[in-house]
Amino acid sequence: MFSRVRLLLSISIGLLVLAACGAPVPPATGFDLSVSVVGDGAVTSDPAGIDTAAGTASANFAEGDVVTLTAAPTGTATFVNWTDGPCDASTDPACAVEMTADTAVTANFTEAAEPGEDVTFTVNVVNEGGAVGTVSSDVGGVTDCADSCEVTAAENTQVVLTATATTGGFAGWTGGDCDGQNTATCTVTVNAAEEAITANFNNVVTTTETVDISQVVEQLVNASSVDPILYPAGHNYTDSSDLDFGYDPTHSTQQWIGLRFDTALPAGANIQSAVITMTADEGAADAVTVTLSGEAVAAPAPFADDPNNTGSADASTRAGANGTTATVDWAITDPWAAGDAVTTPDLAAIVQEIVDVAGWGGSLVLFASPDAAAGTATRPVVNVLDTGSGTLEITIEYVAPPAAPASN
Repeated sequence: MFSRVRLLLSISIGLLVLAACGAPVPPATGFDLSVSVVGDGAVTSDPAGIDTAAGTASANFAEGDVVTLTAAPTGTATFVNWTDGPCDASTDPACAVEMTADTAVTANFTEAAEPGEDVTFTVNVVNEGGAVGTVSSDVGGVTDCADSCEVTAAENTQVVLTATATTGGFAGWTGGDCDGQNTATCTVTVNAAEEAITANFNNVVTTTETVDISQVVEQLVNASSVDPILYPAGHNYTDSSDLDFGYDPTHSTQQWIGLRFDTALPAGANIQSAVITMTADEGAADAVTVTLSGEAVAAPAPFADDPNNTGSADASTRAGANGTTATVDWAITDPWAAGDAVTTPDLAAIVQEIVDVAGWGGSLVLFASPDAAAGTATRPVVNVLDTGSGTLEITIEYVAPPAAPASN
């Protein structure tokens, strides 16, 4: 025993001597992140370490690490907000925490209501224009409902309704928890006062619109090698004889392209497909990828020449300010020959986001941005300015939205 005590004393004295001599203190292992949960939900982290399934959780992360916390509600609860820490008051379920100190955050959820007595609500099916569709529910007893059916489930639970078109297309939901939605599935939180919900089906309409001649714009990423004064970086113009996706060899710079189509599409239409078809101006085999997007505004401004480089009408500024969340990468790898008809991938998600904008009036503005890594790779296509030599048009398949909510 005496030897053990003497050994411990020797170690302690040695540490004190090291400290007195200015020996370096071992570096810290990192910082602690603690997460608490209020209500019905859980939080996990990327990189792993936090999982509040069992309550408050904490983990140590290296200094400078960025830890993304994700809050997920349980059952019928909903995420409310974060309190404390860098995301205080944020309602975004994702919270990024940079580890520069010990940090504590709290995720707040509503309390999930306990299931109640069974209640019943009505699901209707309305077919227009020769369309035929049905509705089924994951719980509640509805399978291939083709007219009017009753769904029975416990109050405060959730029922997923799925609309399926056998002829024509799905036009959207009206009434109750699903009102205004146009995706094929809808989740209903059951309550005793739930309104009747209607699944609307209609025929699929195809429309083809040619681009407005004056509404094809090219914007130079860098100043032109031809005339950098007349064509500075960011300059956009509408008088090109053809379009070059990716790189413009005339001006020796990559470029953005903007296209405006004035359509007869109804606002809120359920878009089934949308593709742009163009005619190749000349043969080309470069591998080019451009990113296609749209301008999500109710009344997009017309394109115009921008000789003074003000940025007021250019494609990249408009895409950055009001660009659609949906984008489509168009990877062009197959060779083109002059006169070939070329078609973009399906742009339905982009067009859908635009026509769903409140008050949208019928004009589609779409953008093609270059891939910086592609260098001088280019694909030339015909512009409708070359009268009679080709086409540049968009073809859209859609289902018109329901005119008004159906009665119970």
